[in-house]
Amino acid sequence: MTVRIMVVDPDHLNIEKLIRLFNGAGYACVGCPTASECLSRLQNTPCDLIITELELTDMSGTELCRLLTYNQDTAHIPVVFLSAMNAEIDKVVALSLGATDYVNKPFSSRELILRVKAILRRTVRSRPQSFVSNGVICLDSRSHRAWANGNLLQLTKLEFKMLTALVGAGGHVLKRDDIINAVWGASAHVLDRTVDAHIRTLRKKLGAAKSELETVQGVGYRIRQHSDGTDSHLESSPSASGYTDVNNLF
Repeated sequence: MTVRIMVVDPDHLNIEKLIRLFNGAGYACVGCPTASECLSRLQNTPCDLIITELELTDMSGTELCRLLTYNQDTAHIPVVFLSAMNAEIDKVVALSLGATDYVNKPFSSRELILRVKAILRRTVRSRPQSFVSNGVICLDSRSHRAWANGNLLQLTKLEFKMLTALVGAGGHVLKRDDIINAVWGASAHVLDRTVDAHIRTLRKKLGAAKSELETVQGVGYRIRQHSDGTDSHLESSPSASGYTDVNNLF
């Protein structure tokens, strides 16, 4: 699964520079000019790391960090400050509010990438237990949200439970009885064709990711498993393709 980075900076040139840098290193990066836009995007999209300037137009970067740290849906996202403000008190306040790192501008691109890689090695593998993913489809049971290829899915409570069971199986086949037990309960009287009907609906809602949900003839259903891509992204060098517009992933 592509690691997603969100940059918060009022300077559009800085945002463009960082998007090129991180996209070139194999990540998916988007920018927000304000803290409000960052918070709004996070309501509907997954994110693995946030990089923010200290001085923002609508609130301070430290206030943004505080809001992220004390929200259970975003507390697990590491926050890195990238700022021209280099007073010791600024760093102390940022780190005391939960920031993971503080980098001064101007910065070394190589050093920043290495710092981000080190942070992601620790944090991507320690996502909250409520988070399950096969590398393409992601679900967060705490916020009851699901994504496929970074796009938010509109699922009913039943569909969310079914997809969670399938993804949580880790690539193993679930028989129809297994799905019924996980979604409706062992005592429920649910027909096999009811399961099949919900599977068809799930495939439609998955859109371009519908091929992730496979039928195993005569057995049941499974979700394809992929490597989460963490190791390859953490070790990859900048690609020759350079900047790629990935805003549609968010």
